[in-house]
Amino acid sequence: MNSPAAGSPNGDNRSASVINSRIEAQRGRMRPLEEVQAAFVRGRIAYNKPLTKKKDLLQLAENLNRIVEQACTVVGKDGRCVTKSAIAEEAGMLDSNGKSGRFYDYMVDPSLPEEEKRKRVETRLVKKPANYLKIAEVAARLAGQSTDWAAITLVDRTGLAEGMDALSEDSEAEHLHMLADALKGEARRIADATGLNWYFRTIDEQGLSPNGSNWEPDAQAFLWTWMATPWIDLFTEEVAAFPALWWPKERNSKPQEKIARVCRRVSLALAPFGPNQEVRAYLVRRPVLAVTDKPKIRREGERPDFFDFDASLPVITWMPDERGHVSRADGSALAVDPSARMVEGCYACDIPGDDHEFLEITGGTLASVLESGFPLVNTILQDAFHLPAVAYTKSPPDSRAARLERLIRKGEYGDDEKSRLTVRLEAKAREYVDGLRGWVDAERARIEEEMFHMAGGGQ
Repeated sequence: MNSPAAGSPNGDNRSASVINSRIEAQRGRMRPLEEVQAAFVRGRIAYNKPLTKKKDLLQLAENLNRIVEQACTVVGKDGRCVTKSAIAEEAGMLDSNGKSGRFYDYMVDPSLPEEEKRKRVETRLVKKPANYLKIAEVAARLAGQSTDWAAITLVDRTGLAEGMDALSEDSEAEHLHMLADALKGEARRIADATGLNWYFRTIDEQGLSPNGSNWEPDAQAFLWTWMATPWIDLFTEEVAAFPALWWPKERNSKPQEKIARVCRRVSLALAPFGPNQEVRAYLVRRPVLAVTDKPKIRREGERPDFFDFDASLPVITWMPDERGHVSRADGSALAVDPSARMVEGCYACDIPGDDHEFLEITGGTLASVLESGFPLVNTILQDAFHLPAVAYTKSPPDSRAARLERLIRKGEYGDDEKSRLTVRLEAKAREYVDGLRGWVDAERARIEEEMFHMAGGGQ
């Protein structure tokens, strides 16, 4: 049966219905800004990575103290104020005396002396942020306040809030929603096709960590997180630039004046986080240093080439120590002025910097990470965004979302299947899985031979 013509009454009604359906679907994705930001915060905290920076930990505890104290000023319908004990009971955090004593490990009064705050951070405060969020949301709910407001207020002025201000009410617009769904689907496909679920389960159950070409027991059970995760570098963005001295690897050479550009490298990775350890797609941000020559002196009116990279100079994938020093295995070294270690307004790029930050892919995280506002460094050849392909995209032209979409659908050179991002990620995942399978098979054979030798009474 033929469809009604577009100009017929039935055709017009159907076209209008389709358009209205699309409009309503789009409106459904444009949640209020507070809800979008709160979802962003909850997504970060769900990863449950311990907070390593003392200033972030203290700020989180002070923020929670304010939220709870404010809740305790609210009078309920029964004429009574909300109490800390009631909050603790609702949050499942009563101490052995049936009181709110456990809050001492999560809350710090901002008016305390600085020395007392320092001791609390170093000796008592819990480093994982999940329970902070639980207490904050319970306090807000009992006080009749917005739990979204509590989540946002909790992370104010901490690294967990970094990128949140870049979100907007339409941060999960249709093109980002479609892009996130496509990446999630490809993650499931790759995990099934390559055996990644077995791979990560084996690492976890056996407590393994890669040591180069082989594997070894990881007593601390955290070293594998980045080293054993298949990933592809997407792009590198510059956050700040500092003067630095560079010592080449040749002995007795004089230091050279360079520029140390503090950057964040963004990657697409497959990792097994969350309650069921399912392999999902993540954006990963990690700090790096790109060492460059000092800007050249140019004639008046001539535009400077801000990213004048020298291909012979390195990208260093770790931050300087507390003295501002970086030493490399090849004998080269870098020194950055320690007074310049803090990058104002960018909590994730202090020097020393945070470790790898995993953000599960959603429309909101794509918006905050891809459209971060920092400059894109186009000269790092290992990045997937080095050569944007030419193709029509659902995403806005010339955006990072469009580059990512092109790489997924078309590859780097128009329609080159081998260079498609998910094909490259699948190949890397297969390489990781096959490497572990080979090691496991060799270990099993070695163990069986040793046991057989023992059973025969061999020495």
